[in-house]
Amino acid sequence: MMAMRWSLSRMSLLLCMVAVMLFALACQQEEEAPTPSQQTPSAGRLSGVVKVGVPISITGTAVFAGSQQKEGIDLAVEEINRSGFLDDARIEVVYVDHKDTAEDGVNVVRQLISQGVVAITGFTWTHVALAAMPIINDAKVPTVVQIAAGKGIVESGPYAYRVQPQQDRYANKMGEELRARGVRTTALIYADDSPVFLDLRERFLREVFPRVGIQVVTEEVIKVRTTDFTAIASKVVSANPDAVGIFTAGAPNCTAVKQLRQAGYRGQIWGQYGMAGGVIANCGPEAEGVLFLQPFHPDLPYDSTKRFVQLFQNRYNKAPTVFHALGYDGMWMVARAVKAAGCISAECLQRGLTQVASQEFDGAQGPLRFSERDATGAGTVTEVKGGKEVLVR
Repeated sequence: MMAMRWSLSRMSLLLCMVAVMLFALACQQEEEAPTPSQQTPSAGRLSGVVKVGVPISITGTAVFAGSQQKEGIDLAVEEINRSGFLDDARIEVVYVDHKDTAEDGVNVVRQLISQGVVAITGFTWTHVALAAMPIINDAKVPTVVQIAAGKGIVESGPYAYRVQPQQDRYANKMGEELRARGVRTTALIYADDSPVFLDLRERFLREVFPRVGIQVVTEEVIKVRTTDFTAIASKVVSANPDAVGIFTAGAPNCTAVKQLRQAGYRGQIWGQYGMAGGVIANCGPEAEGVLFLQPFHPDLPYDSTKRFVQLFQNRYNKAPTVFHALGYDGMWMVARAVKAAGCISAECLQRGLTQVASQEFDGAQGPLRFSERDATGAGTVTEVKGGKEVLVR
């Protein structure tokens, strides 16, 4: 009888030990289970072709930006496909030239949709992107806009996203820099046929200048294609402002700066990211000291920026510009959307982009956050020194 009770006791002890071990194992498995954000979105591996349409300026007045944009996109595609980021799937890019006109933009977007692209990324001009957005939203093709910075793009519908922070959001940095340099009065030369420059002018007049105590003493209206600033330069010199702001795109910025200097103006010249991409830095000695806004600079302190700069220099043997960075970030946002959705279709990519835009990811510009599908960022003030773009703030 005693032996039986002893056997039962040992059996009870053994059962208790087994129960404790099973409980501990269950707890460990629960602790090690991946969170929803860590789990892969699909049980299988991605495979197939992700066909992405890219409308940019291959010709026209913005080709200086479009050509750099393309180099950034190509670098991203090479990296994505080579790294296996999308498992066995590969990105295939279809480039089209939207030139300078809204009509061309509409036509090439229709062409891309007819070819069965599952996503679009690109655009170099705001007015071109704005014209194409109704077609994009009607066709339900998710689109990541790269360079077009005007208002109304992401507001056009749920299929529009943008990786470039609008420069009017960080325009205060320019106001602070001008004030720190003793500027109390400024002239403005702006293109009134560009919504980007109209929006930026409005921001400076209503918010930035009143805040820092800068007065606009004269305004001169131009067009984006204006190339002769001789008469305007004479008027500006007569007004004798401490500074002159120029809001136009590409080469006309350089022409305006040179003709202002030739007219005898020696004050501070400043502008916006239409001066970026080497436009002003390569303008010659007249551009020394020109300040301009842009959302990217290769000397930004972020690890993701440093990594992008190194990749770009290894590939192209030169330093990247803001347009390279925007092309790179736009294509990587598409790739991240495919990864997040775990499948390849326009519907899948829309779900994926919604998820990506609800989070933060590190890109060439540094940490990218989104508000209502629109990227937000700190932006920079850059100065031309010795023919180079130097980070100021």
